[in-house]
Amino acid sequence: MIKGDLLKALDHLTSVISAQIIKTDTHHSVIIKGLNNDSTTVKAIATYIVSTVSNAIEANLQITADLMDSDYEDRLDLKESVLQYIGSSNMLEKSFIEKNRNPWIAEVILHLLLNISRQVVDIHPPGTIVAVGHAHDLPTDNGIDLAALYDGAAFGLTIAECKAYRQNPDLALSHATDYYVDFSRNYILGRRIRTQVQTMRASLPEELSHKATKSFWKNERCCMPIIFYDASVKRTWSRSRPSMNKIDVSIERRILVPIGIQSYNDFFDEISNAMRSYVEELLQNV
Repeated sequence: MIKGDLLKALDHLTSVISAQIIKTDTHHSVIIKGLNNDSTTVKAIATYIVSTVSNAIEANLQITADLMDSDYEDRLDLKESVLQYIGSSNMLEKSFIEKNRNPWIAEVILHLLLNISRQVVDIHPPGTIVAVGHAHDLPTDNGIDLAALYDGAAFGLTIAECKAYRQNPDLALSHATDYYVDFSRNYILGRRIRTQVQTMRASLPEELSHKATKSFWKNERCCMPIIFYDASVKRTWSRSRPSMNKIDVSIERRILVPIGIQSYNDFFDEISNAMRSYVEELLQNV
C-alpha cells in the first residue's frame, strides 16, 4: 500500500513543483514554487514524510519493498514514531512546534526536493542527485541536516542546512550560513560527513561508488542553505547576500533555497493532520 501511495504522491509533486534559478554576485538562488496548502499537495507531502519514517526510501532513492507488507504491529510502531515527531494533535507547546515539529517537517521536505530534482529541472544545479542521506531524527542535533551525492561535471557532495523561522528569514539565512564557517577545519563535522558518505556510497553502482573516495568533497561540494518562512514576509531574493560570502566554495556552488510558505502555520498543521490520518489509514488496511 505504501509503495503505491508513495509513487502516486511523487507523480503529483513532480507535476506541481517547479524551480527557477536566479544568479547573483554572491550565490545562486533557487526559487521553489508549488509547495501549496491545497489538499492534494498536502496529502502527497504527508505520504512522502511517513514513507521516510518507514524507511521506504533507500539512500539511492529507490523504493524498498522490505517494509511494505508489514503487519499490524509494524504499522503501529510506525504510527508511534510519526507521533513522536509531530505530536498526537496540533495542540502543542509553541516551543515544540517551532524548534522540533516544523523544522523536522522542513528537513524532510528538503529530502523530497532533492529526490524529485532528478525530474524537476533547476532544483539542484550542480549535478544529478544520485543518493540522499537520512533526515535528522532530532532537529536540535547540531549535525548535518541533510547530505546528498551528485554527479555532474564532477562528482560531489551537497551539504544542506535547513532553518524554519516563520517571521525572520534574514536571521534564518544568517544562522544557516554560519554553519559553513571554518568548514574545512571542523574535524567532528568531517567525521560525520565520512559516515554519511559511506552509507550513501554503499547504495550506489560501482561506476559511481568508486568516485566517492579520498575526501572528494574537499574539492567538489555544494553548500545549500534552505530557509522556510511565511510568505507574508516580503523579501527580494534576486540581490546579493553578503552572508553567503561566508561559504568557502565557488559562487555557483552556493545555492540558497528560500521557501516562502503561504499561511505558514496552517501549512505545517495541515501536513501534520494529513500524516496522522495516513498512519491511521495504514492501520485500517493491514
